[in-house]
Amino acid sequence: LKGHLAAAGFDDIRMTGSFDTYASPEDIAFVHQLVHRWLLAPEMTETALSYGAGTAELFERLGTEYDRWKDHPGALCALAFGEAVAVKP
Repeated sequence: LKGHLAAAGFDDIRMTGSFDTYASPEDIAFVHQLVHRWLLAPEMTETALSYGAGTAELFERLGTEYDRWKDHPGALCALAFGEAVAVKP
């Protein structure tokens, strides 16, 4: 992100990062549903398979492991975000 801003002529580029965490049962259920409806949706896995980005066995295992993760009392998900503020002279 910083490189793209610099290449576009921005100055005084200030980079930060943050995390969103998901730990409550409702949060975990949301993440689980999101993964199954998006990442592991048939149209996504079929596309990934067509590019050789995984195997059917891998995607089946991922689904199984996400199901196990959802039910674990220590389940936690954290998403990282890179952020920038810059000035265009």
